[in-house]
Amino acid sequence: ALHKGVYDWFQIAFDHFGRTSDPKQTEVVQGIFKKVKANGYVSEDAVTQLYCAKCDHFLADRFVEGTCPNCKFESARGDQCDNCANLLHATELVAPRCTVCSSTPEQRTSSHLFLDLEKLTPNLEKWLESTMTEERWTKNARSITKTWVQEGLRPRCITRDLKWGVPVPEEKFDNKVFYVWFDAPMGYISITASYTDQWKRWWQTPQNNVELHQFMGKDNVAFHTVLFPSALLGTHDPWLMLSRISTTDYLTYEGTQFSKSRNVGVFGSHVMELPLSPDCWRYYLMMTRPESSDSNFMWDDLYRKTNDELLANIGNFLNRTLKFVWSKYEGKVPQAHLDKIGEAEKTLITEANLRIAEYREKMDAQRLREGLNAASAISHAGNVYLQTVKSWELWKSDREHCDTAVALSINVGYLLATLLAPFTPGLASNTLYYLNVVSEEQRNTFHCHPYLPEKFEFPSSLFQDHTIRSPDILVQKFDTAVLESLLSRFSVLDTASEGHPRPPAAGSSKKGKEPSKGGAPEAKKAKKEKNKAPENLSPEALKVKGELDVLSAQLRDLMRNKAGAEEITKTKLALKEKGQEYRALTNTGKKEKKQKLKEESASVNPLEMRVGRIVEGRIHPQAHSLYIFKVDVGEEEPRQICAGLRKAYNMDDLVNKQVVVLCNLKPAKLVGEVSQGMIMAAGEGETVGVTTPAAEVPCGTLVAAEGYAHPEQFKKVSKSVLGKVALRTAEGRVTFEGVSASAAGVPIKIDISRPQADGTHVR
Repeated sequence: ALHKGVYDWFQIAFDHFGRTSDPKQTEVVQGIFKKVKANGYVSEDAVTQLYCAKCDHFLADRFVEGTCPNCKFESARGDQCDNCANLLHATELVAPRCTVCSSTPEQRTSSHLFLDLEKLTPNLEKWLESTMTEERWTKNARSITKTWVQEGLRPRCITRDLKWGVPVPEEKFDNKVFYVWFDAPMGYISITASYTDQWKRWWQTPQNNVELHQFMGKDNVAFHTVLFPSALLGTHDPWLMLSRISTTDYLTYEGTQFSKSRNVGVFGSHVMELPLSPDCWRYYLMMTRPESSDSNFMWDDLYRKTNDELLANIGNFLNRTLKFVWSKYEGKVPQAHLDKIGEAEKTLITEANLRIAEYREKMDAQRLREGLNAASAISHAGNVYLQTVKSWELWKSDREHCDTAVALSINVGYLLATLLAPFTPGLASNTLYYLNVVSEEQRNTFHCHPYLPEKFEFPSSLFQDHTIRSPDILVQKFDTAVLESLLSRFSVLDTASEGHPRPPAAGSSKKGKEPSKGGAPEAKKAKKEKNKAPENLSPEALKVKGELDVLSAQLRDLMRNKAGAEEITKTKLALKEKGQEYRALTNTGKKEKKQKLKEESASVNPLEMRVGRIVEGRIHPQAHSLYIFKVDVGEEEPRQICAGLRKAYNMDDLVNKQVVVLCNLKPAKLVGEVSQGMIMAAGEGETVGVTTPAAEVPCGTLVAAEGYAHPEQFKKVSKSVLGKVALRTAEGRVTFEGVSASAAGVPIKIDISRPQADGTHVR
């Protein structure tokens, strides 16, 4: 029920929502097992497992933790290490512990059944040769599968000494169940069988031209490309086999790994309670989908992508178009005049068709993030078009051209809603509703999207006098106060489950560390509070401090003596509440001081942005998206700066051009090359526009904004500072906190050949 509720909230629809606890699962799994066994692909052997005497049962993999024998991470699970991603057997763990009672389990021997993958290897390799192609399988899926096969497949245990699961249909093993990764993928079949008694038309009748496409994280690849296919092949029946597989790399959380068991991250049950729409989450998660390499979830990045992309780009184009039709034309789409279709209109129509073709190509290749980028590019082109033709001015000066511009924009909006339907169904449904092409009932089902056109033609779908509905806001702004609240609630330190060390970020060389002798973050926090306690405490604060010290000592003793989980948890909660009480009593003065500093720094511009000239450039030898420039910023020697501008600019277009450079950015090494600053730009991908002065100024001239002073001495800053200042575009210019930026009185603007929508973030 919880999972279904999360899916419903995210507007994820199913023809049939099923679970592997359905009786059909038992029927399907046992049927496949019996055939595989009859064909000689099942063997029996003794297995050494971990048994918890205190809990009085064998431990499932998820209830065992210990030190990884490969990378030495000290909170590896019984089946896999979260740090190095290696699959493990629980008995391989060093210093294993039961996660339920914290006691040390013992090893016991038990008889189990094995799927003989070694015997099945020839059949598996033959199938892989016919289906595992670059066009159909993502690179990491091919790599992981090849590694498994090349290392040699061995018999794999497919039963467990547990009570929950699909029972093994053998008298000798009637107290055991099937291993979850043996039976779980068979749920695809059983859920279809629970949906219709005609399920074999999908799963055992290949001539029906049915294809099986699967999407997953790379850690589950081997179960779907080796174990599950091997079981199906072992039946000798004509099963539908995997056709396409799209697997992602890892999405990390604020630089560390998501872990539900350790409560590190934000999860579906959390998301439903937060003041952000499903579209906001869907857009961000798709834009950060780790399609070709690991990516990182960051709250401030979610904030930026919501406001700078979903709102300022897509929402802005759709809302301004709908509102213009409603306010100026009384909700009726005006007639397009063919003689008013000029270069600006032709450019938008051409761009729309190029992006439709790109969208189709990327979606067919299951490169979903790139598909969304193609759709977003149409919206960007629409905003550029509106800024170019200025329909609000045409309304007064050239009504027929205005009619044509509005008719074109409203039809581009219709196209955009169609393209966005798989990604942001709420936004798409609302747009179609305001366009008056779907009913309210259809709008609320999120199943109301027209077919994707082969080509965008104009005049097109929404003709003269078609009446729209009164539009409302399509995308809500992500408020800064909400961001601060979320950062406070879901910071990595606060979400980590007490008593568990967090795994380091993917690729980190740091090993997991044991908790401190205190054994819990609360104890560390209490010690920190004690060490920094102010000398002049009020009597009330002194009393609370004493109680805090007592609770901290109690918790250390409990952890040292391996007390019961309930008692430890109770003490942790008391310690946490007491710590909050103490901080509330001692932080009043700090808050006042912080507020004063905030007020004093509110009018200070911490960015040392200077005008520079690109004097030479070359292509980065190891990074396909980067140029390496020498930039003269008025110093003795030009600075070397790496810039990700290759998708947007040819080298010749940038050499000898004046640009704005963030000079006090901390130096960084980008794929082996040192970068001593950043060329400021706005936009994404091929549409990026660099910032430049409207007229020539001396190199090294400081960029300023009226009313905002610079510090006496600039400090080095990280890129994160750009998320804390409002550096945006407005009418082709760059603004700092809403004030136009200039250098020696010359306005700073966005490259005129790369116009950006108002409000686009400059970074």
